[in-house]
Amino acid sequence: MASDIDDATTAPKDPSAKRKPGKAAGAKPVAERTPRARAAKAGTGPAADGNTAGSDAATGLMRKKDLLERVGAKSKAKKKDVKDVVEATLLVLGEALAAGEELNLPPLGKARVNRQKGVNGGDMYIIKLRRTTGKAGGGDEASEALAEAED
Repeated sequence: MASDIDDATTAPKDPSAKRKPGKAAGAKPVAERTPRARAAKAGTGPAADGNTAGSDAATGLMRKKDLLERVGAKSKAKKKDVKDVVEATLLVLGEALAAGEELNLPPLGKARVNRQKGVNGGDMYIIKLRRTTGKAGGGDEASEALAEAED
């Protein structure tokens, strides 16, 4: 019986037995594979610009409150007016995505629902967002007007 214990404790362990299925030996953690993590590592993005006011900088989460503050700062409109417009915009966008519509909203980009499934208390939508690269403002009149207002 003692030899059984000795064999179990002294036998070399197989390193592949520790790995979870589907993980490669040198795979990066999910957090390092996201665009935000790559931008933070490279020293670019919102954290590098100091543009994390009001947002959860640790997770990169923008809440509605943060969106309202940023839109208010960009548009120089009254906070109450900004809130009404942003909430109406979010409502319309949510309804359009739920109806299966594809969105083409420069400078945000082109978005469509890729997959959806029902979860407790609602629906989960996996959205594919395609953003064009090139001109910083996206090249449309609204983004050009905002860029001029910033200067």
